[in-house]
Amino acid sequence: DRRLKALAVASADAGAWSLGMRSPVLRRGKTNELLNDVFPPHVAEALRAGRKVEPESREVVTIFFSDIVGFTDISTTLPAQKVSLMLDRLYSKFDQLSEQHRIFKVETIG
Repeated sequence: DRRLKALAVASADAGAWSLGMRSPVLRRGKTNELLNDVFPPHVAEALRAGRKVEPESREVVTIFFSDIVGFTDISTTLPAQKVSLMLDRLYSKFDQLSEQHRIFKVETIG
């Protein structure tokens, strides 16, 4: 996922994150956005503060994997804009449901 790749590029020093942007203010804003996209809020805050993040465990977890059956065929027959709109609608709904049910989601591709 592009956000994880961008995070891997970022410096591990919490005070000097770098995503290749020129302005420190823009760089900090993009870093905060990236941290909030990739990690739960309490983990993102700890990383911003330079604190060590301790491992956590849960009694019960649910893992949901989704796959768009026929996506390769769909993406080769439809214009790119239609595929993009379809994906946006689908994942916007996942985002809405995640917020509604207060769950943390991790996105991967592949």
